[in-house]
Amino acid sequence: MNKNKKHKPLKILKAKMNNIERDVTEYLNASGNLLQKQRNFAPPLIELSRITQGLADLPNLINQLRTDMTNGFKEVDKSLKAINKRMDSIEIRMNDTETNSLARSLNAQCISVDSNITWIRLRNEDLPIDCQTLGDFNRLSATQLKKLVKYYGLKDEGQVEQNRKSVGHLLGLPAYA
Repeated sequence: MNKNKKHKPLKILKAKMNNIERDVTEYLNASGNLLQKQRNFAPPLIELSRITQGLADLPNLINQLRTDMTNGFKEVDKSLKAINKRMDSIEIRMNDTETNSLARSLNAQCISVDSNITWIRLRNEDLPIDCQTLGDFNRLSATQLKKLVKYYGLKDEGQVEQNRKSVGHLLGLPAYA
């Protein structure tokens, strides 16, 4: 904030106090009748009363400002926490996507029965079955395939070969693409 703007209210207050002081001095030094002195003295008294009221309200205004700022900071903090949570979620999904993409790329090379499968793992959960190679995958039972279909959240096609094809396609195995 500009230094002049920061102290502007204080400068205004000081100028008003100087004006009141000048008016009171003029009143005391003025010659003339008492009625004229009273008339001249009324505006500075009114202004002094306004300033005094403003000064009396100052602690309440400061407290209100503190409360408003505290509440504002709480809202900003709450918003930042929500943003951080979303960013963490996005980062996790991006990492998962990268990992899954890498697994599919590696699985694209699985062309013989003794080729190792790189499994896509979800939410750091263990696979529901033990299967290492393409040959092992080709020999999975209907029950084992249903476990994999459920693990990956795929639609159960009801038939063994359809479920094998769905899981194989998800993994990026060329025989099931």
